[in-house]
Amino acid sequence: SVRFYAQDKKKQPLTVVAPKVLETDPKKQLITLYKPKATYQMSSGVLLSAVSSHGIVDRPNETIFFEDEVVATTDTGYRAVGSRVMCRNQEGTLTSSAPVTITGPVGQLQAEGFQVSEQGNRIRFDGATDITLIQKEGKIRIQSDDGLLIEQIPQTVQADKNVRVTRDDYRITADKMVLSYWTKEQNPESQIKKIEAFGHVKAVSQGREIIGDTGVYDPTAEEIVMTGHVSLVQGNSRINGQTARFNLRTGESTLTPEKDTKRGTAGRVRGRLIPADFKGESK
Repeated sequence: SVRFYAQDKKKQPLTVVAPKVLETDPKKQLITLYKPKATYQMSSGVLLSAVSSHGIVDRPNETIFFEDEVVATTDTGYRAVGSRVMCRNQEGTLTSSAPVTITGPVGQLQAEGFQVSEQGNRIRFDGATDITLIQKEGKIRIQSDDGLLIEQIPQTVQADKNVRVTRDDYRITADKMVLSYWTKEQNPESQIKKIEAFGHVKAVSQGREIIGDTGVYDPTAEEIVMTGHVSLVQGNSRINGQTARFNLRTGESTLTPEKDTKRGTAGRVRGRLIPADFKGESK
C-alpha cells in the first residue's frame, strides 16, 4: 500500500491511503491510485473520510482528483455520494460540478455541485438544491433554484432564487432566504431557529395568503411577521397594511395600518373585505 500525508495552510491534516499504484507520470509527477481512501480532519473536529475506485495525485499542485463515484462519510453520521471531486490541499477546498446526495441524522440534501472551504466551515451547494429536514413538528422541505450557502460559524444557511419552504400545513416563498439553525447538540428536536425572507415574500396557510417585501418566521411560535406593502388575501378578499403577524398553525392574523405619509400618523387599513371569507378569523 501507499500513503500520502499533507496539511493545509491552517495545519488541518489530510491522509490518503491506497492498496496500490496503477501508474505514474514522472514528468508531470502524477500518480494514479487504486481504491484510494482520503481522511481529512475539519477544524470543527469532524472527521471526513472519502473512498473511490480511482484517484489521481498531482504532487506539484498538491491536488487529488477523484473522477469516479465518491462516497464520503463523517463520524457524525452523514453520508455523501457524488463524483468528479477535486481536493486542493493547500487551499483546504473540496469541489465538484457533479450532482451530489447527502443523507444524515436530520434529513437529506440534493444539489448539482458543491464547494467546501475554510476547513469545512463554509459549504456552497450549486444549482437546483432540495433539502428535507426531519423536525419534531414534521418534515420541512427547502428548495432553491440557485443553490445555497452554509456557514457553520454564524450557523446560517442562505438560499437564493425562487426559494420555497414547505411543510404539510404551510408554504413560504421568497426571492432569497437566510435560515439560522441550531446544531443537534444545541437543540436535538428542531434545527431551524429562524427564517428571514426577502423579496416577493408569500406565506400560505389555512386557506389564507399573506404577502410582503420581507418576512421573519419563528418556527417555535409558528408565526411570521411580514413588513412592507403587506397584503392579506383570502378568497376574493384583500386588505393591505404596513406590517402583519400571521400564525401559520392557527391561521390567525393581525394587520397594522399603512402609515399616512402626509400626516405622519397611522393611516387606515385598505382593501376589499368579503365577510364570508374572513368570518370569525380576522383580528
